[in-house]
Amino acid sequence: MDLDDLIAEGQRLLSQTKFDEAAAAFAKALELEPDNVGLLVAHGAAMLTLGQHAEALADFDRAVVLQPGSARLHFRRGMGRMTLMDFTGAVEDFTVAIDLDHSYAVAFYCRGMAYDSLGKEQESQDDLRRAWVLGSATLQGELDKYGIIRTDMDKPR
Repeated sequence: MDLDDLIAEGQRLLSQTKFDEAAAAFAKALELEPDNVGLLVAHGAAMLTLGQHAEALADFDRAVVLQPGSARLHFRRGMGRMTLMDFTGAVEDFTVAIDLDHSYAVAFYCRGMAYDSLGKEQESQDDLRRAWVLGSATLQGELDKYGIIRTDMDKPR
């Protein structure tokens, strides 16, 4: 299979929630093109879903090195760090994402949740409030996209 076939196969398998097979297809594609940011993110996302957090984080780290100005890549890495319970690292990544895109509602939300996990209630409430102000109409769709479950407890007080 060539690169395009491997990418298409990986995407097809992802859509069928066959994450282990998708990760394998993306890994083969990365052998052909190791600096392809889209492949790194796709492979990292599959690995994250499979619970292979360290490998997923390595993919996200590499993607951020290749495109340090991407808010979405910093956000993805922050999500990876959240799964590893590295809340301080997650706050750092979400902060960079927010600095790059001041209207990134879901990054504010996730940083608020990371702050909450660190026991920083005021910072958490400030970010949750900002997330609702920025994206009350679209925030739930973004949270759903990343598999984040919001509860009424997450609403700013």
